[in-house]
Amino acid sequence: MAAARDLLAAAAAVLTAQMQQVRPAVWVRPLGAEHWAVLAVKALKGAQYDLVYGVSCAWVPHVEGDALRWHRTPRRPRLDLWEDHFTAVAPARRWVTGLHGRRTASKQAAGLAQQVSERAPAWWSTVSSPEGILEEARRQAAAPLQVHSPPPRYVAAFTLARLGELAAAEEELASVTELSHDLRAQASLRLRQLAPGA
Repeated sequence: MAAARDLLAAAAAVLTAQMQQVRPAVWVRPLGAEHWAVLAVKALKGAQYDLVYGVSCAWVPHVEGDALRWHRTPRRPRLDLWEDHFTAVAPARRWVTGLHGRRTASKQAAGLAQQVSERAPAWWSTVSSPEGILEEARRQAAAPLQVHSPPPRYVAAFTLARLGELAAAEEELASVTELSHDLRAQASLRLRQLAPGA
């Protein structure tokens, strides 16, 4: 992991130079007052690694065991919405493998970082506002295959609440099938906490 992280960090220096490193293999920069662009090295199965770009939103609580928790500062970002090679609506790309030696991994890291450097700034621009995040969450939610957690519909629900559309947020939350009954009740309460004047 350390070697892959170093290779990807070096290859992505153009992006990370304008970001703050908040922990090993995770960089952030503000997109707005309550959300941040995130770049992270993500370990996959089989000694494979991806370079993930996404957004962390202070208004989207993350699931931690049987409870929902806010992550309201850039020091503890969570990927709420992101693109990686699993994202059905994103361009296909290869990841980095450590199985064929450092030279191969270095070439793969350079190729992956180039692809991310070409796409991430434009993607971050589209999610620079809550309205943009809502649009991207709905775009991802429309894909037939969903593998991200939290699911895009969950992000859409909380973003709707952040925008003051509580009824639409509750309706969107009802479509999130991945939540247990208890978590759904907690999420509904959190939605109401985001409503203007709450």
